[in-house]
Amino acid sequence: MIPSQIAKFVEKMSSRYTCVLATSSGDVPNAVPIGYVKVVNDALVLADFYFTKTKANIEANPRVAVSCWDVETFEGYQLKGRAFIDTGPYFKLIEGEFKDKPFKPRSAVVVLAEEVYSLKPGDYGRKLL
Repeated sequence: MIPSQIAKFVEKMSSRYTCVLATSSGDVPNAVPIGYVKVVNDALVLADFYFTKTKANIEANPRVAVSCWDVETFEGYQLKGRAFIDTGPYFKLIEGEFKDKPFKPRSAVVVLAEEVYSLKPGDYGRKLL
């Protein structure tokens, strides 16, 4: 399981837009900023607003990485795992949080975290999970 302090950190940093989702299809990488993450057990649930290329990459290659960092404290984490697109239960978990917003997510990208690494200086690259 993702440690609770890391889960809270990822959720907080996503609201500051200091998280990035990296995908690839073949030899072409793609990285997009993330503005919303909800952590449910070992799953990162990301709101999909404009993920056209990202969704195509996930369908071709589900291996992804999410990196989040705090520019003031230099704390940061990279979570690696497999992703899938969801319009069912995970999407329903987040859909209501946007009911009063002018923009609505089209689906959820669910990342099942398999590994977590530190991005902190002096601890960089240490496997935490």
